[in-house]
Amino acid sequence: MSKQIQVRSEGMHAASADATFFKELSTAMKDAAPVPDRVARLAFATESISNDDNALIQRTSQSLSAVLSSVMASLPDAHAVGSDALAERSRRFVQETAAVTAAHLASAAGDHLSRTLKTQAQSSANTFVVGADNVPNYLGHRSKVFAVEAFDNRETRSAVLYTMAYNYSVARQSDFGETLWPTLTLPADQVGFGIVVNRLTIHRGVTHTIDGKPVDFGKIDLMRAEADHTILRKERTAVVPIFRNEASSKFVAAGIVAPYNENIEGEIRRTAPLKVGEEIGLIGLNSTDAKLEGGAPNQTDTLDPAMDLKNVYIKVGDNVIRLKTLGLPSANFTYTPQGLDRGKQLVFDTKSTRLNEKTTMVDGTDLTGALAAVKARKLTVAVSLKLSGTSNTEFGTVQVFGNKVSVVRVLDADLRVLPDTDSDVQDITNAFRQATIEGYDVRAYITNVNMRERGDFVDRTSFTQLYDIPLLSPVTAQRPVSTDGQMDAGDFEVLVTTTRFRMKNDAVTAVFDALENMRNHQQSGDPLEVPEGLGAARFHVRPTLFEPDAIDATTVVDSWNSASRLADLQAAIVNILRDYAYRMHVESEYPAAASALGQAEVPTVIIATDPIIRRYILADGDLRTLGDKFNLKIVDTLDRRFTGKIFMTFGVFDENRNSAPNLLQWGNLIFAPEVVHHASVPRGESLSRETIVQPRYRFVHHLPIAAMLTFDNIPNVLKKLAINFNQV
Repeated sequence: MSKQIQVRSEGMHAASADATFFKELSTAMKDAAPVPDRVARLAFATESISNDDNALIQRTSQSLSAVLSSVMASLPDAHAVGSDALAERSRRFVQETAAVTAAHLASAAGDHLSRTLKTQAQSSANTFVVGADNVPNYLGHRSKVFAVEAFDNRETRSAVLYTMAYNYSVARQSDFGETLWPTLTLPADQVGFGIVVNRLTIHRGVTHTIDGKPVDFGKIDLMRAEADHTILRKERTAVVPIFRNEASSKFVAAGIVAPYNENIEGEIRRTAPLKVGEEIGLIGLNSTDAKLEGGAPNQTDTLDPAMDLKNVYIKVGDNVIRLKTLGLPSANFTYTPQGLDRGKQLVFDTKSTRLNEKTTMVDGTDLTGALAAVKARKLTVAVSLKLSGTSNTEFGTVQVFGNKVSVVRVLDADLRVLPDTDSDVQDITNAFRQATIEGYDVRAYITNVNMRERGDFVDRTSFTQLYDIPLLSPVTAQRPVSTDGQMDAGDFEVLVTTTRFRMKNDAVTAVFDALENMRNHQQSGDPLEVPEGLGAARFHVRPTLFEPDAIDATTVVDSWNSASRLADLQAAIVNILRDYAYRMHVESEYPAAASALGQAEVPTVIIATDPIIRRYILADGDLRTLGDKFNLKIVDTLDRRFTGKIFMTFGVFDENRNSAPNLLQWGNLIFAPEVVHHASVPRGESLSRETIVQPRYRFVHHLPIAAMLTFDNIPNVLKKLAINFNQV
């Protein structure tokens, strides 16, 4: 007799394990108490649930979980150890949640089948609804087969068994899917999935006009401030004297230093140096036209005690030079030992100011006359300054006197002191004998005790991102109506395997769909218009997508022997990945979002590719691959759409990975348990026994940060090279 040998593929081997699980669960459920009808109905209750009802639901759920745990413990490879233990516990949590929820659904199948499938919410200012019409395999309604038979006790128990086993099995994704799209289970009473996103924004205040035109508040996400220091204004209480003709006597003459515009955090102010010897009211001069519209300053406006001499303007011949004094010893106003308690004094004496070859006049032109030698010979001139003055913080006044300016020493290009007999030294010294101190700048602030200046306005708003979780096209296992229960495990095996392959395909499709949305946004040229299709984290990070031209692997390797070419190829790929990982991290401002969301862990870069390219990337989790700034998780897929491609993004691998959405994770699979139903279905003149399920899930994209790289000719790198030797 010939001996028959059955050969199973790897995928069918996994399905065989599913069949074993189904048989073990079927045995265990025979001794388990059925789900009470009241508990099943409560799963869809819209009114509040009493404490007693809640306790009943908890006891039933715990009983079902205990059955599942005992079955799984009896199967091989049921316990994960080491670094995979946390991930395995997280996956089991999703599976048990899906199975227990599904058992409630199957026990009240009639109520479940009659429920609506779409959220009734509409998009508004604070709500974004993402419909399901474009989801692959979207059906939108349940198969009419479900309504063929009434449910008796036998059918209900069978439905509970099939439904529990099916949802427990398919809620576990492949490594590719679970890494990019960690699974979240949708509660039985929910038709959609919602994310409430807190958004911190900042704006500078607006004034409404009388012409009825809408006003743009110009709100900016606060997370942008970490990379752009100009977003947060820090000088709103700084004193910047405004030059007006009626106050021109308080400033240096325009013929010496002309008034100029200064940009103070986006606000242009016309100013000039203050004139020495004049008593000046700083608070009044600090009033811009916009501030005066809100009322002139009064007795409640005072100066902050911290006041410093910022710059000193000297005139040497025809040269008008600004010397920085801020930060030098004695350049600050100090309290006076006598007089008014709000009075302060300045006693500034320094020999630390310098002229050198880079010194220019205030208008940016080169020094002239005797000082032209400073640039020509690369000299350094040590200048002595002596100024004194007073101020009063209550009255907001200041008065500074320029007492003396002189040359201390002159050094040559090698910083050696030149003798007084040097002709250029003599000319410079003589020029300074006629030099004068013309004006000064102060660094001063108002106290703002009257809260006249409100600075930046910070808003904490929130919006809700809603997703319809679609009912997809059904999967049916069909057999003759007369077949007994021995085929149940086989039917279950087919349903699970088919659904898993579909989910694997859809996980890859969802990646390409998300990239298409990001690509369309990038090509729109409007960075301010951020559509909801980019994900709920679109305001926390800067949407960033890198899609360079295809990389020819033969052009990045230049070694001659095969061993070196393999090492060079690996190094070239890793270097390219490292570069894009850092560019994604920086240009998206991902660290700012992580800080705002309290994510302190080292970010994890997810790399998804095909199995061939994966071998050229160093070991999963090896810090040397992308440097010590990132952790690394590598997954691969057989899907031909990923052939020659490397996809990169960020993920979060914590204990909450399968219990709550994380905006710093690429996305989530939202899985809604569904009822597996047996029905004797008439097809024309025949009747067949069918086991039917309509999967319900959706891949939801959160984080708009990605890179998609394409490598060509990788197999050609390892081929033998034809070398032509020519005589020379």
